[in-house]
Amino acid sequence: MIAGKPIQTHYLEAMVAVFRHLRGERGLLGLEIMNEPTYGSLPPPRFERQQMWPFNLRMIEGLRRDGERRMIWFGPNIMRDVVDLDSGRPERFSDDGNLVYGPHVYTGTFNEGGPPELEASYAAGIAEAKAYDAPMVDAEWGGGSDEKAEMMRALKIELQDRFRVGSAFWMWKQRPGFYDWHTVNEDGSLRQDSMRAQQLSGPHADRVPGRIVSTGVEDGALRVRARGRGGKARLWSGTVVHRGGETLLDRPLIRAFVDGRRVRPTLVRKVFATEKVKLRGFRVHLRVPAGDHEIVLKPGQPRWVKGHRAKGRWVKGAGGEPPPRGR
Repeated sequence: MIAGKPIQTHYLEAMVAVFRHLRGERGLLGLEIMNEPTYGSLPPPRFERQQMWPFNLRMIEGLRRDGERRMIWFGPNIMRDVVDLDSGRPERFSDDGNLVYGPHVYTGTFNEGGPPELEASYAAGIAEAKAYDAPMVDAEWGGGSDEKAEMMRALKIELQDRFRVGSAFWMWKQRPGFYDWHTVNEDGSLRQDSMRAQQLSGPHADRVPGRIVSTGVEDGALRVRARGRGGKARLWSGTVVHRGGETLLDRPLIRAFVDGRRVRPTLVRKVFATEKVKLRGFRVHLRVPAGDHEIVLKPGQPRWVKGHRAKGRWVKGAGGEPPPRGR
């Protein structure tokens, strides 16, 4: 007991207070119950069944009673960071339909694993999520800038596409040294010893109506196959570095095709510029019919962009004419 209440009661009240404060934030996906829970006197899987899952249920039910409807994230015990497997023997512990399983895939960072072990860790994570009856997100990952770390980071992004898994990169912004995980330098400039910023801002789908069947960048083009209801899709062209470092893309991916047919997207330009860097990319908006369709973005020279003062009208960018509809 602490101040007359069990410690878990205090914990739930704190979570409720945070959720209430952030309830109006549209960009908030949800809240994780606890980061990397650590077992004590009870080893897995007894820890999960006797302590962690009952605790998770209490938090989930308390938040739902308070009116919270967003996603609630949970993770395995901390040892999965090292052994690449949830030793808690996953099974469904909640009937809540809006949970997310968020392991931290640190293969090759906190152990000696290489590419085969990394792929196996993702495959295991998908199986664990299925046992929990929840989608999986690689909720935390990162690493240094040595040759292996650079190789593993590129492979991990490819595997996230292959397994259709979202992720959250751990962006520590401390001074160089320590873990050496910072994404950019203190002054906002790009690291010259790592391409992590360019990799993490590569072409991808932000949102797609229906279900993503497959996604990935191949032969310089972003390909996304979606199935289900139609609607608006938003994709990212990839970031082009114009000043301040090497660029992985010479041109943004802004020419859009649906099932091989050229379509006219709406482009919203995003620019970040300082004395150190100048970066540019585009949000690509387009409509996708209902059914099974392939969306493809190919490199293009920006010609028409939607300006902040255009009030939704097409305004001239770098010259030229936009492609006719259907071409």
